Amino acid sequence: GISSVEKGYMLPSYRLSYKDLQQSGTSMESWTDATTTRGITKGHKPGNGEIVLTKQQAIQLSSAKKYRQLIGKTVKLSFNWVDVSGKPVQAEGNVKVSGISNGTSVRTSINSATLTRMIREANGSVQPNFLSVNVKDLNQVQTVADRVNNLRNAQNKRILGAMTVGSILKTVNTYVKLASTLLAAIAGISLLVSALMIIVTMYMSVSERTKEIGILRALGERKKDIRRLFTSESLFIGFFSAILALIIVFIATLAINYGLYHLIKYNIIQITFGNIAFAFIVALVISFLAALLPARRAANLNPIDALAAD
Repeated sequence: GISSVEKGYMLPSYRLSYKDLQQSGTSMESWTDATTTRGITKGHKPGNGEIVLTKQQAIQLSSAKKYRQLIGKTVKLSFNWVDVSGKPVQAEGNVKVSGISNGTSVRTSINSATLTRMIREANGSVQPNFLSVNVKDLNQVQTVADRVNNLRNAQNKRILGAMTVGSILKTVNTYVKLASTLLAAIAGISLLVSALMIIVTMYMSVSERTKEIGILRALGERKKDIRRLFTSESLFIGFFSAILALIIVFIATLAINYGLYHLIKYNIIQITFGNIAFAFIVALVISFLAALLPARRAANLNPIDALAAD
């Protein structure tokens, strides 16, 4: 199910030099077919003897106004590697800047043949530290990944580990679900505290309005009328609390999305009509349940004792 396999090199650290300026970086990979060119804002992908720099690197090696002029210029690349015996070696060489990337979808990248030549000149080991596998059919990606993960040596130890977009998304989703569960737990505690506060508020209201309850009962109000009075007040508390909470959430959402949009080009927080309806329903239900005991206490007050209360 594989159409091609490309050798790749990932440098954990490296140094770039241009004239009297230097810049250190981490995690540079050789260019493969899996790398998209859409992240290159100016120039083109690296050919033989060429390199793509991020905008930030280009600025550090020149200036904020002249960083685009770095395309076509030659910079010096140096990095640490190992030889066949595992001893460290210093590899270096001159490469031409072919393009400048946005630094997100495309980071610092160099032609694989160029890296191989520089490593060979430094008497280093040319064995790649990752492979880029291209699958014939999109539906076979997971199947091929499972086959790669099951490759074993003579000692029955795994040789390679496959990483696909699906596996990355699965990992991200796992962390998102964990964060969602944690936030839901915090929200649950907040709801419990709010329910207790409503109960306390309603009990205080009953105590402060004992004489009022006695007058209402003397005028012919029934117990269920008293219960409805305090229950409706609690529901109003929940209703207006939900409105206030949604206003705060909308303001926070706008601020967070505005602050992070330039990083991921996506609104990280999105509120749907279902979220709004759920917030109102939960607020009303909690308010209703919290009002049951105080409303029952108010309804069961003896009218005579209530009228005599100070």
